[in-house]
Amino acid sequence: MKNDLMKLVRWFCLKLTYNDLASVVPVLQERLAGGHKDLDLKPVEDRPPHYRQFRVDPTLPLTEPPIPQDPVADWQ
Repeated sequence: MKNDLMKLVRWFCLKLTYNDLASVVPVLQERLAGGHKDLDLKPVEDRPPHYRQFRVDPTLPLTEPPIPQDPVADWQ
């Protein structure tokens, strides 16, 4: 996450002059404080399920081998 965030900050800084950046910082601080509700943020996504949480299957495994069936000799 840090690397992606630094890439975003670098890109953002390349697009702005020093004065523009100085003007943007107070607006961002106000948004972090709860103001500027017109500036929408990316919604927080739910974390994906933890795939290493194993559960026991409720159905029991086969206790007897399956009954073999004779193969059909008709190939047509």
